[in-house]
Amino acid sequence: MVSKEVKQARTFESTFLSFYQLYLNILQFYLTHKIPKSVPAKTRPILSQLSNGVSTSSEGRKELSTVSIQCVCELLVEKPYFNFSSNLVNMVVGQLANETPNRRTARDCLAKLFQTDLVGEISYEVMRRLADVVKKKNYKLSPIVLQPLLHLPLGQDASGALTSSNVTDDYHRRKFGMSRKEKKISKMKRKVERDTRETRAGESRTYVSQVRSRIANIVFSIYLHILKLE
Repeated sequence: MVSKEVKQARTFESTFLSFYQLYLNILQFYLTHKIPKSVPAKTRPILSQLSNGVSTSSEGRKELSTVSIQCVCELLVEKPYFNFSSNLVNMVVGQLANETPNRRTARDCLAKLFQTDLVGEISYEVMRRLADVVKKKNYKLSPIVLQPLLHLPLGQDASGALTSSNVTDDYHRRKFGMSRKEKKISKMKRKVERDTRETRAGESRTYVSQVRSRIANIVFSIYLHILKLE
């Protein structure tokens, strides 16, 4: 039996995500000035109304586009693993790969994302999307498209990607108030916790290394195809 509080929480989450998805669709519309094909049928009337109210001047469209890409980039960098992150990736990569006024903003966004995405999962998704786009363009690219790749942490030690637990050692803080038996028990607990953290850290390092290896393969493939054009 689901409690009233759980039902309310689920309703809130569902409603929030629905409006968040609508917000992303609006941002995408202001970026491209087209209603995306992936937009749900119930959302299309809303975007159609927006299109009627959008300024027809090139300057007005440019301003809306500039604000939209800034919002998209901030969401992607600050919350890269939140729902619908793939939508954000597609928008940023699209603005970078095509000759849009927002290329520099998109470039800086991906550069920052690569630097802060320590695990690499969202960076891998970006690289997959970017590889698809450049392939469609037959690898004939502006240098700005490849500039974010310089910020990929491929050569860094994977252990640096792991978040330190920074757990306060209660033993050292409270040892003066402990009996000999309590000190012994505390010491055993700390050893178990340390062994557990080391095991998890080893697994995490392996996973991060695997993700970075897949990213590196995409990078090498892109550069190899570009060199073949020379």
